[in-house]
Amino acid sequence: MMTKTQQKLMNLFVSKIAKKFSLQGAGKELQMHQALSYRASKILIEKKLILPDENGLYFLNYKENQQELISFEYLRTSEFLKNPRHKKFKQFVTEFIDEVQENNYIFLLFGSAVEKETPRDYDIVLFFDSIEKAQQYENILINLAESYPSLNVHINVDSITDLNQMLTKRDEKNVANESLNKHLIFYGAEQFYKILKQVRSYA
Repeated sequence: MMTKTQQKLMNLFVSKIAKKFSLQGAGKELQMHQALSYRASKILIEKKLILPDENGLYFLNYKENQQELISFEYLRTSEFLKNPRHKKFKQFVTEFIDEVQENNYIFLLFGSAVEKETPRDYDIVLFFDSIEKAQQYENILINLAESYPSLNVHINVDSITDLNQMLTKRDEKNVANESLNKHLIFYGAEQFYKILKQVRSYA
């Protein structure tokens, strides 16, 4: 069982998948006492939840411990949706998921709304297992978003094949790469990490 300090550190690494931190830097990011951060990090390193690079910086080990990482993702998402400020957006998310008659898709929030208390808009992206399904559900999303005009929802819909290709192009500015460091997963975390494990190298 993890301590609260370890959980905070894991939340940081899970929320910034493509970033690297020194142990001191991770503590500073969380406004945590350096000694406390260092001790907690050592346990995460021993469990191989985070790994060092050749420069002594640490990054999320997304190729292992899949179930633990998925649990952290859903915990982060749950905390976000519990916030009364996101009540309408939670209704939007719930309504759309209820509409989807698919199991094989990924639904993400990305960008500044992930970190802002009162976001001006919400950028979402969905990946389906075919172009046809992506087009079908894009139309449903657009219609649904029109019934929540105050949310100012921005919609991106692609195929899972597109997601694979975007993640392999790690230096390219695209929705998939941008979402790695500012994201919440509303559906499909298991598939998201499975794809990440398969197509993206650590370096």
